[in-house]
Amino acid sequence: MQAAAATVKKDEKSEAMCKELKNTLLQFEAERRKNAETMNSICRIYDEIEEDPRKAILQTHKLSSKHDKARKDIEREINLVKKALELIQEQHKYQYLTVASKKGEKSMRAKGKAALMSQILQNGISLPLWIGKSTELPPPLCGAIPADPDYVAKIGDMVAALATVSPENENSENEENENNWILAEVTGYDEIKQEYKVDDIDK
Repeated sequence: MQAAAATVKKDEKSEAMCKELKNTLLQFEAERRKNAETMNSICRIYDEIEEDPRKAILQTHKLSSKHDKARKDIEREINLVKKALELIQEQHKYQYLTVASKKGEKSMRAKGKAALMSQILQNGISLPLWIGKSTELPPPLCGAIPADPDYVAKIGDMVAALATVSPENENSENEENENNWILAEVTGYDEIKQEYKVDDIDK
């Protein structure tokens, strides 16, 4: 009964997030349509001015007001898009943690490489999208922007890790095996050594 109750609770949380996302997208569509009407109105005014340049002075105040309204509408659109992307990312993390909690280490190890690559592809497609203003610089870890010097990856993060040999294998003659890039999941961080502990998910 406890397991069933927990499942229902998780499903309710997921459903609530989906409803919030749906409402956000509906709000965005309403704002988009409203802004489209404003933009069409601006275009009509410019068409009138082009036909009769003498109307330019008379339409100056009206154009200024319309442009201000359009900018505010666009800002609301952008905020709603950002909110929707945050909700999608939150839902993605929740689903990942829910699925991961149902799987043991053996089942993760038994996953075929094709299935693993497919999962990585899906995770890549659903990465959060940064949307900034023209005056904003991209944040760390966005595209090719490096992380802050004091940044520490969180446990559970999927990373490309440069793995080094453990002390018992340091006398290995095969230098190629001493350093190797792997797909891994962060399992811990040693602040003293400033080294990560990772789990090779492609092993």
